[in-house]
Amino acid sequence: MSQEQLWVIAYDSPSNKRRRKLAKLLEGYGERLQWSVFECRLQPHQLRRLRQLLACIATAEDSVRIWAVPQRPLPPSPPEIQAGSTPMPAAQAASASSSSRVAMGSCRRRANSR
Repeated sequence: MSQEQLWVIAYDSPSNKRRRKLAKLLEGYGERLQWSVFECRLQPHQLRRLRQLLACIATAEDSVRIWAVPQRPLPPSPPEIQAGSTPMPAAQAASASSSSRVAMGSCRRRANSR
């Protein structure tokens, strides 16, 4: 028995006609997440067929990207940190989060050495 795999497929084309054809094709295989991004749960034979059909529509000036989504759960995202009423940008939040871990680690070491 074949195992289904979750795939994210994104495309871009300067041609409205090809963009419509790509969208119509992908709508038959999965769920639209954004205008040019689809999530498809496919068996290996379905993925092979979809790749063939995409190759028939897309040209060298188009971009079609296909990513496998890992079956194992991903680690949780860091919580959003807010200062006042304005959310902190993600890059700053990540930086603040890692520096606070360092600071907390050094606090624990000092507390344990007493």
